[in-house]
This record gives sequence, structure tokens and C-alpha cells, in this order.
Amino acid sequence: MFLIALAVAAAVPATPQPIVLGTSQQVHSAALGEDRTINVVLPASYAKEPAKRYPVLYLIDGGVDQDLIHVAGVLQLNSAWGRSQEAILVGIATKDRRRELTGPVADAELLKKYPTSGSSAKFRSFIRDQVKPLVERTYRTSGYDAVIGESLAGLFILDTLQQASKVMSEHDLARLAQVQERRYVGFRDYPFADSFMKGPA
Repeated sequence: MFLIALAVAAAVPATPQPIVLGTSQQVHSAALGEDRTINVVLPASYAKEPAKRYPVLYLIDGGVDQDLIHVAGVLQLNSAWGRSQEAILVGIATKDRRRELTGPVADAELLKKYPTSGSSAKFRSFIRDQVKPLVERTYRTSGYDAVIGESLAGLFILDTLQQASKVMSEHDLARLAQVQERRYVGFRDYPFADSFMKGPA
């Protein structure tokens, strides 16, 4: 009887458990007029050090099916190896990158090709007026933050810099290579700002 029971027990597979990376929530954007997905990945020490505050890294194209998972991995490895400080990662998912990450388009041919382009100001407003305040009142932030993005997201960040909008304290443009309204913006690999990687002096 014991052997039979043991065999039956061994044949029952263990119940799979989910691997939890972070949290996800829907936030209604007043500027965009729709619900948007915000994903948050907390540092490994967040629950263990309740008095500690953390910088925030905002990731454009931060959906689970976009750049969130691999950026979270890089951030965790860098902090584990002492290459950077720990940070709260906030992934801001995009839906229509041409609409959300590019400014007004005057070129009729480009507008015909990309008819939804030109609403980056609304997306920027959503980040500044809703996402940042939400993160700052929900999590233990240090008041220091940065934004990272590549391709069109890099162009969006560059546009933010050119407008001198105080959205983030640091900006990271990753592999920025875009042609906008037939103007070559440029190609370059921009490293994380040293001040963000190691913390303010």
C-alpha cells in the first residue's frame, strides 16, 4: 500500500509557480484620452531596506513585449556587479510609436505615409503630469530620475531636451538614428550618464 501511494504521489506534477518580475497597472491618460500601461520593476533590496530611497529610470517603449524585460535584466546585473546604483524601473508602454514619439510633421509626403504622427507633446504631458507624480507618491523615490529610449524613443528624448522641458534630470539616448522631416538627426551610442550610474556626487 505504501509503495502504491508513493508511486501515485510521485506521478503528480508540482503546480507551476509564476515568476514575478514586477507589477503592471492601467492609468487613464487625460492627455491621450485612453488607458495606458505602466510597468514597475523594483530593485532587489527594495523590500529588505525600508528606509532606502531609489532613483527612477523611466523606460520609453516599456511594455512587457517591448524593452522592459531585457532592460530590467541589464539594470539588475549592473547593480549586482557594482557598475551602477539600484533603481526603480518604470516601463511606459507605447501603442502607436509614430503618434506618441514624434512631433508635428509639416512634410505632406511624410504625413501621408505616417498619418498618425505628431502627438509627442501629449505623450510627454502624460509622463510629466501623471506618470511621474504617480510613481513619486507610490514608491520610495530619491528625487533623482532618468529616461532611456532607443530609435524613435531616442528622438522623443532629444526633442524633449531641445524644448528644455524639465521632465527628467537625466536623459539617455540609445542608438539614436532617425530621419525626421528629411533632416538627419544623427547616429551615436550614448552611454548612461555617469551621474545616474553611480549616483549624484
